[in-house]
Amino acid sequence: MDWGTGLMMKLFKKWYSLTGLLVALLLIYTISLLVYRAVFESMETQRMMNAFPNLWNVVEDTEILEQERYEDIPIHQFPHSAFIVFDKDDKSVLYASDEKILQNIYYEDLEFINDFSTNRYFNVSKIINKDQTPLYIISQEGYDEEDSMNAIYDRCVLNSQYEIIEGDLFPNRKSLNKRELNFLQGLYDKKMNVEKYSYSNRLTFNLLI
Repeated sequence: MDWGTGLMMKLFKKWYSLTGLLVALLLIYTISLLVYRAVFESMETQRMMNAFPNLWNVVEDTEILEQERYEDIPIHQFPHSAFIVFDKDDKSVLYASDEKILQNIYYEDLEFINDFSTNRYFNVSKIINKDQTPLYIISQEGYDEEDSMNAIYDRCVLNSQYEIIEGDLFPNRKSLNKRELNFLQGLYDKKMNVEKYSYSNRLTFNLLI
């Protein structure tokens, strides 16, 4: 082996060793990144569930509802959350988890709140009219199992003053207000969304959070 060939072999071995080291470091980095992302996403998912809980996270134990053990519903696990229970027959309040929701949610509001226990929901769209004033199109939509497709069951149109100018979605109302429009969009306040859950035991109740 001549001097040039020996030098090339040494350089090749160093390059091979360095490449192997870089590959090993890259592999370690990739594995560490995957583990970090998995842990972070798990923590982030849990954080988001606590910040914006799905109603099912609160009422998944339906036996608690059926037995009227409302104090056992783990609402304290979810920051900025509360619930209230109404009797459908006499429209009275059976339970409220705090005073604020007791003072701010009424039985009459339930008409405008999406029901978690059904496949129907309200959809609110805002468009600008020819005279540059807003119109609000409210539709009740859902999944039609017979036709296997999304369907619009009813709708109405509101002018800029929230007066109903078209449609039969709320036949007993001539107008809505901003608060009711927020409920239709699932908004209670800046920190809380709102849904209701209907269930039955001895009577029929509505529960919302």
